[in-house]
Amino acid sequence: MESNLKKALAAGLAAATLSGGITMPAMADENANPPANGNGTAEQNPAATPDIGELKDAKVYWRAGDNASNTEQPVAVDLTRATPAGTPGDPYTVEVDNNATEFRVDGYDASKWMIHKPQADPTGVYWTITITAKQGGATWTVRLKRAAPDKTTADKFRRSYETAKAILGSDESEDAYTPATLGRLSSAADAAKPVYDTLATATENDIHAKQGLLDDAINGLEIANWTFDGQRLERNEDGVWTLPDGKTWDGDPKDAKPVTGGITGRRTTVAVKATETSATEPTLGVHVAKGDITGTDGANTFDIPYRHVTGAEITLDKTQFKYDKASDTWTAIGPNYQLDPKTNQPKDAPKNLVLSDGTSLPVEWGRPLLAKNDAQGRMWTATGHATGTLKGGEKVDVTVNASRDWSPTLALTVERRAATGDPQTIPTGIDLKDASASTDPITITLPDLPYEAIGDQYALAYAAGSDVTVTPGRTTLGDNGQRILTGTITIAMEDGKTLDRAYTITQSFAKPARKTDNPGAALESIRVNGNTIEGWDPDILQYTITAGENDKVTVSPQAREGQTVKASDATLTAYTTVQHWTVTGANGDTRTYTVTLVRDHKTPTMDEAFTPKDAVDAGGKEEAPKPSTTDVKSHGYMLGGEYTAVADDSYRIPAGGVFAYESYAGQTVRVQTARDHGMTWKYTLGVLAPDNASYAGHSYEVTYITPDTTRAGLTGINVDGVPVAGFKPDTLEYDVPAANPERYVVTPLWDKQTGMSVTKHVDGATTTLTVVSADGLNTVTYTVHAKDAASLAQTGVGVAAIILAAITALFAGLGAVLAARRHGDDDTDGGKAQAGPGDPAAGHDGDDDADM
Repeated sequence: MESNLKKALAAGLAAATLSGGITMPAMADENANPPANGNGTAEQNPAATPDIGELKDAKVYWRAGDNASNTEQPVAVDLTRATPAGTPGDPYTVEVDNNATEFRVDGYDASKWMIHKPQADPTGVYWTITITAKQGGATWTVRLKRAAPDKTTADKFRRSYETAKAILGSDESEDAYTPATLGRLSSAADAAKPVYDTLATATENDIHAKQGLLDDAINGLEIANWTFDGQRLERNEDGVWTLPDGKTWDGDPKDAKPVTGGITGRRTTVAVKATETSATEPTLGVHVAKGDITGTDGANTFDIPYRHVTGAEITLDKTQFKYDKASDTWTAIGPNYQLDPKTNQPKDAPKNLVLSDGTSLPVEWGRPLLAKNDAQGRMWTATGHATGTLKGGEKVDVTVNASRDWSPTLALTVERRAATGDPQTIPTGIDLKDASASTDPITITLPDLPYEAIGDQYALAYAAGSDVTVTPGRTTLGDNGQRILTGTITIAMEDGKTLDRAYTITQSFAKPARKTDNPGAALESIRVNGNTIEGWDPDILQYTITAGENDKVTVSPQAREGQTVKASDATLTAYTTVQHWTVTGANGDTRTYTVTLVRDHKTPTMDEAFTPKDAVDAGGKEEAPKPSTTDVKSHGYMLGGEYTAVADDSYRIPAGGVFAYESYAGQTVRVQTARDHGMTWKYTLGVLAPDNASYAGHSYEVTYITPDTTRAGLTGINVDGVPVAGFKPDTLEYDVPAANPERYVVTPLWDKQTGMSVTKHVDGATTTLTVVSADGLNTVTYTVHAKDAASLAQTGVGVAAIILAAITALFAGLGAVLAARRHGDDDTDGGKAQAGPGDPAAGHDGDDDADM
């Protein structure tokens, strides 16, 4: 029973010690003596202990792993040098290959020796071979030490592992690499971590295996954040990396940078090359090269389209050129110029046109041609060409035009303007298509106007073609305030000569009707400068007198006994004064007598003298939307060299401005100017399209603003010949003393040459003065309240009380004194007192004179 137990124990020990695949050549002898004590020495017959030297031929082999196919390699170990058990210090130690993990001992007499399978310590660095003599039980020990892994191999593995960890730890990685390849790298790093943690004792085979996993995962990372010149690339449906959304890189292909991708510290750079596919010149002087920038990196293909623009566009004063393929020439339409009416040659046109690149092109003009078309008018047009070759070899041809319309049309009217500023137009019947058709003077006698219109202003208004110049002369006076407007019309002929025609327009007025009612208010007479007014009839209540521009005039209503005469409303313009007197008889009858003074009109007012400068074409450069375009681009005014477009067809032009418009290149524009009224002018543009066939007319009304003609305001006010104290033009209401608040005279003072007019209205002790500017745009009203003054001395010897009122009025803006009084038995003639220009406060001679 004991023998069988020993055999089973020996078999179990052999299976335990040889696990791992090493089969020892012989099992331990079951009859071997067991150790006598715990120190490894056996109690046996010394004579029976074998000599360790017998193991001189024993061999130890190693192999990597437990795969039997791995080739065994011998270990350079001498078992005869085994250290006896119990010997102090380290046992006999031999270094073995780093990859050794399995050992086998062979070449010994198994009947004498029992050699246990080498046992590894916990570090996996040392293996111990225990040798036991079957006879006597003596024990020896040999230690095998696995060599450290190769430093280069370990260092390489360490770098790969740490590289993997750095990639995985970067904030950029998830954006830089595809999820699949980044996940594969994470798995490889996890698998390599145990080797990295025990690198000092790891086998090179394990290191190489994990090294391979790491390198494959690192090298297999697929970059997802490829960029080019700072722009992120995308893979298109063909798998090619390019700019997103069909974008094109704008730059010089010579400056193209490599494609890059990855994370900081591990950027992958891909060299690229540029291939040009096309070269064009879309605008003159601008060259556009297109092509592709390509490169490859393994399975990644890159194709980035590029566009490279060089040069600057060459223009003619911002006008673009167009390429004509048929003639291989760049063409443009240049500015429009005017033909000189005298020479019929281009006026103010340069001899050379200078392009934006400095190229100078000489201009050659063709012969002017006259187009005769009732719709288009009669237009002289000359065409020129400026041609040349640029530095880049491009041929250019600029077409320029010079024109003038031969427009001898003329229409004459008369403007009638009341003191209130309201204009009216009086037709003359003169509306000529060709003012040069006759050389005779133009003489027109207009139908009589009502007598009440005699105090209004009258001036010539006209609409003239571009070849007609109207020069108004002086307005003279005929009988009974008749206005005679004269001047000269000058027509520029087709042959460059001029024709002058005089014009005379006469405006007469109906005679006043006799009024026989209210005979108790019939005046004794009206005297002018001491003489009875011409045509005196007590029953004719309206009279007209004329005078020179600077003549002194005194008008004296002569009252009968018991009558009261009071100066009432008046209207005043630069050259006319209409004064009304209200006469009240002793029986209560009332009549109103009116005297209109019309002065000779030698010096025109500012609105009459105003003539705007010629209209300006501020365009002529931009190409028309189509060849048949007959609309100008815009209209407005030019002021201080700056053009302002206006949307409305009726507008005001600031002081110093002139009507202007923007034509399109190739259009021919004829301008017709007409004075409508006051400071308002009409412009008609006849536009011939670039196709030289289409034509249309456009009309605009403008009011010119000047500081003087738009001003409304007085410079002073006199009451009974005495200036109002403290008058200011912007103070509009005054309380003033008067000898008799029911019988007083208010006289306005103002700058007549501006063309302003004044209307005076008397209502008891209150007088209003309404001032209207020459352009009719501004109105100012002054109010004067007459207050009681100290009572005047009275005398009663055969006469009624004498009440003297000084009445001052400015006739035609130059000054005449108006006075009214109650007439007594001992009244003097009163003709001594006079007033004239510049003397608005003339003195009074008699006690019943009324001086104008």
